[in-house]
Amino acid sequence: MLEFLRKIQAIVSEITRPQEKFESEWIKFIFDWQTLVAAVLAGVPAIIGAYLLWRQIEIQRLELDRVRRKEEMTARIQLIPVLASLTQYYKGCISSIMDGSHAVSEIPSHSLAVLMSSAPTLDENVFRHIQSLIVDFQVFTSRYPSCSGALTGGLQEIVLVDLGRLHSATNVLYPYARFETDTVEPIENTRDANRDAIKNLISVANRMFSERDRMTIERALNVRFPRKTSATIPAVEP
Repeated sequence: MLEFLRKIQAIVSEITRPQEKFESEWIKFIFDWQTLVAAVLAGVPAIIGAYLLWRQIEIQRLELDRVRRKEEMTARIQLIPVLASLTQYYKGCISSIMDGSHAVSEIPSHSLAVLMSSAPTLDENVFRHIQSLIVDFQVFTSRYPSCSGALTGGLQEIVLVDLGRLHSATNVLYPYARFETDTVEPIENTRDANRDAIKNLISVANRMFSERDRMTIERALNVRFPRKTSATIPAVEP
């Protein structure tokens, strides 16, 4: 009887024992972690989409950089004839200014227009330098119109230093335009720097430098850079 009851218990246990849903361990794992697996599978397309979007943005950025470099190179190539035209204008003005008269010289308006249109495509520092050059040029031409007559009322001294500064600001652009450098050094607005610029322009214009020219330059520098005297220097208390 006892043996019979044991057999009955064994049969009941076998019947009531939970059956494995799946025979494969991988299938069991996927079934038990189906929520996590679904999240991972849903994230894969999102990751791929994000990568493709980043790649598209990167390609557009590279294309924009290529176009910008092309425009910058084109603008730098155009600088050479523009700078040469400005220098030619300065050469046409310097001798007349040194002699105290106006020069009948045509203002290179076309060169200025090219310079204005090219500046925004260049380096930020170069752009600011050209912007300052254009402003100074406009100030110079407003003071020194193309007409006849003597320069009176201190105008000779003012426009002479203005022209020296323009010549110096134009000269520093030549190495950049020739691709010898990628930067433009700021010009010094000092007495010595302006003197050197004026003397260099006189030499470029093939004018024979004389003692009178030297005195004219020094007079102009004294007007624009007045020397400090005891009247301008405050007294030091003991």
